[in-house]
Amino acid sequence: RHRAASNREHCHCHSGTVIYSSCVATTPDDLHKFYALMMESRHWPQARMQEYQRGQLELLLRHARAHVPFYKHRLECLFRSSGEIDWSRWTEVPILTKADLRDNFDALTSTVIPPGHGGAKIFKSSGSTGEPVRIRATSYASSANRAAILRLLTTQNVSFDCVAATTST
Repeated sequence: RHRAASNREHCHCHSGTVIYSSCVATTPDDLHKFYALMMESRHWPQARMQEYQRGQLELLLRHARAHVPFYKHRLECLFRSSGEIDWSRWTEVPILTKADLRDNFDALTSTVIPPGHGGAKIFKSSGSTGEPVRIRATSYASSANRAAILRLLTTQNVSFDCVAATTST
């Protein structure tokens, strides 16, 4: 097994899982549920994965269209007059750019946080490739992100006894 550097600040281990305390607070249950789903879904047949992904995407798209000003019209190409999503038009949705993130921070902020998603926190990039960008993420989204990192560490046989994200203040 590879051993990741453990000289990081703000690291807490919980039941063999790392919780990154320098980020938004996460409930261990959310993190464990996301991680378990990610580990299980790696083995799903393509049809089952596509069905699951489209179900999740549909929830996200409908929320974004209704509550995120930036996406109100940007996602219209996906919706038929019946309200059904036309997945064949997915490639018509413009790709979100760094300039979009920088120039539309408020318009990219949802006016409603879904129940169970917890509070939101602003994160900022270091700006190493130019200007820094800001994003706002809920604790639920942060849990999903952490679970994806843990899945990567697990599948690459990296020990995560006490691995934490490097953050700058």
